Amino acid sequence: MSNSLGAIARFVGPDELMTAIGRLRGMGFTELEAYSPFPIHGIDKALGRSRSKLAWVVLAGGLLGAGLGYFVQWYLSVVEYPIIVGGKPLDSREAWVPITFEITILFSAFAAIGGMFAFNKLPRLHHPVFDAPEFASATNDGFFLTVSGNDAKFDPQSTLRFLLDSGGHDVTILDLED
Repeated sequence: MSNSLGAIARFVGPDELMTAIGRLRGMGFTELEAYSPFPIHGIDKALGRSRSKLAWVVLAGGLLGAGLGYFVQWYLSVVEYPIIVGGKPLDSREAWVPITFEITILFSAFAAIGGMFAFNKLPRLHHPVFDAPEFASATNDGFFLTVSGNDAKFDPQSTLRFLLDSGGHDVTILDLED
């Protein structure tokens, strides 16, 4: 059941935020998101996040680039324009290493950028949490935790109470529908 509502709370610091995440996860909440002005060590594990799949996307892009770069050079040198230069064989693999390497790096970079945009659902010009009171301080000194309405344990009143009991301030219900 999809619920467009969600709850957001502000916390004093990273320790309080991590404690609140631990309490809510212990109560069975799974759809949590944290916002912080700087990276917090261990927050991904606390939120129950698995490792990013971006590395596999970058690897696939690099392998595709290497294969494509090598194939194009082979095709042009051996099949399309078979010209012997300086007595070298048509299939001169050593000469193709720099181009193959550069194309590998280029495709890996494109895959990293494209994967990052796709996994982060970008470009997204507006997110509903921007409407929360005090959320503008998230890039300065604010530590926020949201609970999605899609969470099986989400109930507006009890979730607000859990967030308040966990040390949250400025606890409000948000409409998370885009």
